[in-house]
Amino acid sequence: MTSLRIASINIEKDNNISRVQAYLSLNQPHVMLLQEVCYRNLAPLAAALGIGPLGIAYVPVSYARTAEGDFDRVGQAILSHLPLEDVRACDLSGRPVDRRDPKRIEGKQIQENLLFATVKDTSGHPFRLATTHLRVTRNGQVTVGQLKSVGRLLKVAQAEASAHGGLLLAGDFNAPRGRAAFDMVAKAFTDNIPPEVTTTIDNTLHSVRHTSQGRIEYVVDGIFSRTYRVTDVHQHAGVSDHLAHLFTLHTS
Repeated sequence: MTSLRIASINIEKDNNISRVQAYLSLNQPHVMLLQEVCYRNLAPLAAALGIGPLGIAYVPVSYARTAEGDFDRVGQAILSHLPLEDVRACDLSGRPVDRRDPKRIEGKQIQENLLFATVKDTSGHPFRLATTHLRVTRNGQVTVGQLKSVGRLLKVAQAEASAHGGLLLAGDFNAPRGRAAFDMVAKAFTDNIPPEVTTTIDNTLHSVRHTSQGRIEYVVDGIFSRTYRVTDVHQHAGVSDHLAHLFTLHTS
């Protein structure tokens, strides 16, 4: 059977890099879809996992303060033990973005981008993959801006799925399941987070643990697919402030 084992994790900049590296080394997914990756950690993480240059794709989305107190580019990454092909990054209107130029990411708000790549499994079957990270809203509220962003994202993602015969779209959508923005995506793509899951936040590592609220019970991370089939979805705590997701992607 043609398939890929995939991990999707918001790694929270460099706050959890040793835990992330240990988790990925232990589980050995073929492909890793990562959000909030500090640029300076990208090459060391890939090297530690035995991934060469052909298995690395990155797009910066913001500058952020690191654990050491300085600033670095932060963005989305795709790491793969299999070669990445047809890599491209675009904004939510489909316009290409420069995957190297930090001038594109100046400012406090993250730039909402999509990072795409094709990975062929060991039998040579191609899978089109994408990762994204949308802006957070206060208390998970649905906003007009959020709905516009999701609408634009869907237009690009649906076109990509049609062009490639399928798409796996995973990442941090910052939109709680059961509310309008998340459900817009779930109507266009298959939602593969099991229905019994009530949160994708690791409340033992998330900063919310220091507040009176104490916990966040939102499913804000997504594993969406079109044409492809997703099985064996597992959540793992103790990796980052969002739960790590590990799953298998199959042909239809």
